[in-house]
Amino acid sequence: MSKHRITITVDPDIDEWLQAGAKTYGRSLSELVRICLREFSQEHPNRFSTTDKARSKSEEAWRVSRRDV
Repeated sequence: MSKHRITITVDPDIDEWLQAGAKTYGRSLSELVRICLREFSQEHPNRFSTTDKARSKSEEAWRVSRRDV
């Protein structure tokens, strides 16, 4: 299995939680994040579909949002 590098920014409370977990379980932050993501993906297998695409706003929604400007 190949791994891919990603960079994320987390809020301070999440950072504290991850740091505490890493210290408690003797794991690296990267390993802990992978464990968390793997557990989430197993609990919610259809949360993110590989067929989902970013959808642009409808023209009517765009017009409505322009009225606020």
